[in-house]
Amino acid sequence: MKIKCPGCGRIMYETTDAYDPQKLLTGEMIRLLEPWKGWKWDKFCSGSGAGAINSRIDCTACGALLAPEGKLTLKPEKPKFVCEVCGRAFAVRNALNSHMSVHKKELKKNVE
Repeated sequence: MKIKCPGCGRIMYETTDAYDPQKLLTGEMIRLLEPWKGWKWDKFCSGSGAGAINSRIDCTACGALLAPEGKLTLKPEKPKFVCEVCGRAFAVRNALNSHMSVHKKELKKNVE
């Protein structure tokens, strides 16, 4: 999921598969999005060495703490394409178009 900075509101990060809201946040749980990822910034590390993960993770843009109360501000991704018949949502238009064939078949059965 996308992570919204509580300070500046920018969305520069997303959670990784390692993210667990029940555990202390580490740099392995989040990653930079494009185009920031392309800047090849290092992972969030403490000053104690190249592989040391820091549990205090600051926004790279404004310096605000990303998880001030121990929890990230997550921004759920809203599907862009919603079926007007049943309300089911899809991330891509082709999936919605394929889904609409189900309703066309149902309509055809009801007419017969």
